[in-house]
Parts: sequence; structure tokens; C-alpha cells
Amino acid sequence: MTELPYEQREAIALRIHGNLRFRQIAELQNVSTKTVQSRYRYGLDKLRSTLNGEVKK
Repeated sequence: MTELPYEQREAIALRIHGNLRFRQIAELQNVSTKTVQSRYRYGLDKLRSTLNGEVKK
């Protein structure tokens, strides 16, 4: 998670651990819901890619 940009880390943490909806996260971050969804998706994609790279080694 530390390799992710702050905005992506925050979106993932608030969604998964904070159990917040994208709309609520958007209000906290002062951005659109679509932006939060993109940050969340890109962050998860990067985490998956990182984890897959570690598993293959």
C-alpha cells in the first residue's frame, strides 16, 4: 500500500476499512464520485500487479 499515491491509498482504506460509499469518500476528498472510483480501481490494479509479481518470484 505504501507504494500507492496517497489519494489511492486513502480511497481504498476508506472504502474497505472505513466501509464508506464512494459518494461519501468523494465528499471527504472534495472530488467527484467518478474520480474516487478511478482512484480506487487504479490502486487495486496496482496492488494486484505488485502481489502477482511477488507470487511469481
